Amino acid sequence: MASGHRLVALLGYPLGHSLSPLIHNTSFRSQGLPFVYELRATPREALAAAIEQLKHDGFAGANVTVPHKSSVVPFLDHATDMVRATGAANTLVFDLETGRLSGDNTDVRGFLDTLKDASQHVQNAIIFGAGGAARAVVYGLLTGSSVDALTIVARNQERGEALVESLRFAAGTIALSTCAPALAGKLVRAADLLVNATPAGNHPAAHDTPWPADSDFGTHQVVYDLIYNPTETRFLQEAKNRGARTINGMAMLVRQADLSYRQWTGRPLDIERVRSALADAGYHPSS
Repeated sequence: MASGHRLVALLGYPLGHSLSPLIHNTSFRSQGLPFVYELRATPREALAAAIEQLKHDGFAGANVTVPHKSSVVPFLDHATDMVRATGAANTLVFDLETGRLSGDNTDVRGFLDTLKDASQHVQNAIIFGAGGAARAVVYGLLTGSSVDALTIVARNQERGEALVESLRFAAGTIALSTCAPALAGKLVRAADLLVNATPAGNHPAAHDTPWPADSDFGTHQVVYDLIYNPTETRFLQEAKNRGARTINGMAMLVRQADLSYRQWTGRPLDIERVRSALADAGYHPSS
């Protein structure tokens, strides 16, 4: 780490696919801010030690990704309403003076902001996955969209059911349920919004997909993949081939990064420079 700079880190495992250092360091440099962003590959069993090491290093903050978005919550001294509602955090802020660790979840707003144009008439949504990312998406749709029915398709039914029960308070009159993949075909075909909130298709396993039955996609659907590397996953390619409108995770990545960046620096992300740097690296949002 450069002398006189405060550290911002990404905690997760694995991290080889991450574009967060490019995004944040581009903006830090363009604005002349004394921060540096680096990756801290952190297996599940090493999370507590990693947080203590960051505190020892006097870090400014961190992002949290798979598999720690939910497991990091008990380490927080303060959690925002969004963290308490979703049970997951993706942004940490460390106060050097008090030693307090605060957590926020910028995924919810990042997702809703990038779905806004396409979500006005969403009534029936399917979310693939039941982890921290899925939790943010489900909560966002329950509280910030026009959805009437939402189904979580999860390979681990126990996790799916636990997610439904933990967010039932936010559902109101919305039909919230979970379903095993083997029974979800009819529901997928009827849905007008499909969201991949699993790691399936993430680099380097780009051949993976949360839903291999591509004949279930159609022109009435918006298909959103939270994965941003590659920018067009198999899930999105097959949906696009069937006439669906597709959205990759790049726009959400930049939006949630901006919301985190503001908490560490007090300034907005330099979106123009960041988008240029991402384009130069071959990454573009799609919709």
